[in-house]
Amino acid sequence: MIDYIILFLYFLMLVGILLLLYELIKYIRDGRKVQEISKEKITEKVEIVEVKPPEKVEIVEVKPPEKIEITEDKATAKFEVYKDKAGEYRFRLKAPNGEIITVSEGYKTKQGCMNGIKSVKKNVLNPKIIEL
Repeated sequence: MIDYIILFLYFLMLVGILLLLYELIKYIRDGRKVQEISKEKITEKVEIVEVKPPEKVEIVEVKPPEKIEITEDKATAKFEVYKDKAGEYRFRLKAPNGEIITVSEGYKTKQGCMNGIKSVKKNVLNPKIIEL
């Protein structure tokens, strides 16, 4: 009796495998038909367009700005160098109306402070504006 049950289970597994193979073949066959139809529809709608280069190309030369030198008599603002309470050198940049625009960090030497002023003068001509 057990032999018949095992034989029956093998038969059911074989039928299941055959059904799966049938479905797989059907899917592959239908998929190819769909793919062929899609290619036909795509080729019907393809329009060949000729792309022409522009007739006239104008080359424009961009020149960097000329170097601007700021002299004392043309300056609109002034740097003040001073010693703070901690004994470090600092500079502040003042507008023509006397309002303080910026104050530097502390420098241990006066030469370090002067180098800071040179750096500000050099880098302030074309600053980048970054919005945060």
